[in-house]
Amino acid sequence: MRNIFLISISLFIFSCDEEDKNEIDIDIDWFIVKSPNTPFIDGAGSEGSEGDGLGYYFYYTNSSNITNLNIVESMLTDEVGNDLGCCGIILQGDGEFQVGESLSSLLGTFGYAEDVGLDGLPNTNDYGEGDGIWQPGDGWIDVNGNGIVDLGGFGETGYDTYIAPDPNNYNDVWPLSSGILLFTANDEEFSFDLSDSYIFLMNADKVYRIEFEGEPIQRIIYNKYMEYFTLFGSSEYQTISFSSPNELIDYR
Repeated sequence: MRNIFLISISLFIFSCDEEDKNEIDIDIDWFIVKSPNTPFIDGAGSEGSEGDGLGYYFYYTNSSNITNLNIVESMLTDEVGNDLGCCGIILQGDGEFQVGESLSSLLGTFGYAEDVGLDGLPNTNDYGEGDGIWQPGDGWIDVNGNGIVDLGGFGETGYDTYIAPDPNNYNDVWPLSSGILLFTANDEEFSFDLSDSYIFLMNADKVYRIEFEGEPIQRIIYNKYMEYFTLFGSSEYQTISFSSPNELIDYR
């Protein structure tokens, strides 16, 4: 009887250990962690330097069914070709043709007559009409390449301009990259504002301090109590902590 009781206790403890372990180590598809110490570019203008700064870690497994991801990777270099690190470019555009607001054909300026909204037509009360803000849509020409709409005055040079876009052959540049990460996972749409990781670099794409990867990652384990993720590749692994000062934004 005593032996049966001890065996029962042992089985109960073993069962509890297994349940606790299952609760602690959970397989997930993706996660986003915010960190004040993301090791990428830290600089302004055309000069950048290696250093830590506010950014994000976005990782997902190669079986996570993530689609419609609007971010690509960019290896940045300075004017003489020195490697400045790797950042994410959140893409512009939305797949829809938007004529946008032109500039005056006579003066090259923006005024009441041009403030007609993104559809390019007056008196339709569409988005942007009559708001006093130049929204050039897919006709926008980013002359100085800074990713920002720069409107000049009469006779000023070096500012952005407008060329009427061809609906059958146009650059999908509108809306601008606003730092909103978008993707679809298992038929659910996700949206995250990562704009506070923006890095201003002259003559570069609009980039954000985001480390992300998906294809090589075969498994991600979430450890709630130890506050870290373990990422497994084909031959190595790494951990990403979400304990303070880091912050766990979301995971699935």
